[in-house]
Amino acid sequence: MTMPLTIDRTQPKAVVFGCAGTSLNAAERSFFRAAQPWGFILHKRNCADPAQLRTLVAELRESVGRSDVRVLIDQEGGRVARLAPPHWRAPPPASLFAQIARTDVKRALDAVRLNARLVAAELFDLGIDINIAPVLDLPIGKGDLVIGDRALGDTPEMASILGRATCEGLLAGGVLPVIKHILGHGRARQDKSEALLVVNASLDEMQSADFVPFRSLQDMPCAMAAHVIYRAIDRDAPATASRTVIDEIIRGMIRFDGVLMSDDVSDISRTHALDAQVSASQEAGCDVILHGSGDMDEMQRVADAAMPLSQNAVERLHRAERMRRRPSAIDLAETARKLEELLKPLGARARQSGATRSSEIVGNVAKKIERDIVLGRILPKERIMEDELVYGLGVKRHVARAVLQELARAGLVKLEPYRGAVVRHLSPDDLVKLHDVRQLLIAAAVQRIRLPVSPVLMNKLEHARQIHRSAISVGDLELAYVQDRAFHDLLLEATGNEFIARSIHDCDAGMRSIDAASLMADTLVEPSLAEHDEMVKALEDQDLERLGKLCAAHFDRPFAHHMANGVRH
Repeated sequence: MTMPLTIDRTQPKAVVFGCAGTSLNAAERSFFRAAQPWGFILHKRNCADPAQLRTLVAELRESVGRSDVRVLIDQEGGRVARLAPPHWRAPPPASLFAQIARTDVKRALDAVRLNARLVAAELFDLGIDINIAPVLDLPIGKGDLVIGDRALGDTPEMASILGRATCEGLLAGGVLPVIKHILGHGRARQDKSEALLVVNASLDEMQSADFVPFRSLQDMPCAMAAHVIYRAIDRDAPATASRTVIDEIIRGMIRFDGVLMSDDVSDISRTHALDAQVSASQEAGCDVILHGSGDMDEMQRVADAAMPLSQNAVERLHRAERMRRRPSAIDLAETARKLEELLKPLGARARQSGATRSSEIVGNVAKKIERDIVLGRILPKERIMEDELVYGLGVKRHVARAVLQELARAGLVKLEPYRGAVVRHLSPDDLVKLHDVRQLLIAAAVQRIRLPVSPVLMNKLEHARQIHRSAISVGDLELAYVQDRAFHDLLLEATGNEFIARSIHDCDAGMRSIDAASLMADTLVEPSLAEHDEMVKALEDQDLERLGKLCAAHFDRPFAHHMANGVRH
């Protein structure tokens, strides 16, 4: 049970902060010296190369004047890896080990341990103490897509054994693991009445599935709680701010008594007052509050609200440190070779020979990455390296290169020699110009639609409209995105003018993530669905003037939403 907070004012603040860039500026040095956070977290924006990163880690420690300050990072593998090629290895996504485990559990366990040991070796060499991994969430039903291939298994047993092997590999390398996202994020879904993700499952359902991996790894040093509302336990507060969740479930039912961290509070800063969230989380029993955006105004508010480490937190942190081991030396090249050998069987199946198969793989991988970009899993300015595709997705290097070229042709990324590709980023001025051009082209396209539209094309449009609506209703954003594209491609097909269609597609490349807001933002979803309905009816009525107005509004609304709210990269 969570005891009343006993505060020692000589302890550091119970917070972890991020920084803005690859080195500290004067304002950050001054702020960190005054705020005295317990730790720091590194993001991709902070990691340029090994020499720079070692210097930054040293600067962070110097800024607070304490040798015991801890440095954390998210180095899960796959799409969540802050250290990336060409300077670091590209660890595979967790789902790759889960796939191997379905046919060969021992091979999967050996591979997971070796991979975690290699990750730990890289982190230890850089002076990084804690890795916020493994992910023990079970992807259940139509849960939030943020978990996906980050999950170590889709059964409690698989997640438990692979999760423990990951922790063992990290601990053997002198790095503390953080199991996440306790109580389980895998079945969380967006609820229109809530700003946060919600789990509606019963307590019995969660006990028999979601809780199992966390209960199995209750002896691990650290865990991270999710900003998720579990309605069967606390109808109002997320786990990070619920004394009921932390007392009765995490500390009680699951019996985890290690260091409990909150998920990043900057992720919910738009919908929740930071000072109130920080206070609520500490009062509920979170030992450490994480804030990683590096935004100085936000960090000041967090620092003002945060209390020093509680007596309980200090004791848990001491216990965690006793689990840290001094790593023995390993042959990194030989360990990497062994890991590659263990991963080969799955890779060999995925890498079937033949030009047709390669072309099919290129198309499928490119579409997957396109969806990740459009749905915000890969952000503008993020780098995509060939090695990430080769080792993360198990494709041949020529396929990885072809995928990046395909994405560049689609206007989604910019190729950089020997450095992979960077996701395209447009300034607000560029977006305004591009939106204006696209609207002019769409207006021209509508006027060129040949009436009456053929019954075959009308049936295809109606089919795409229905599947799109159904995908939205069950929260399947990937299918919704695919069908939304299909619907609009069919409208362009009705023009019979491939040159206008190609020009609109070129404009779309820079706007797709903005258009995707109509799949996710509550204020945009219903109007977008209604406009699809009305577009079909306008075609049936052969009313091109009304169709033109509907198309203009359809793209104006998400664009205005984006320009008003912006996206923090």
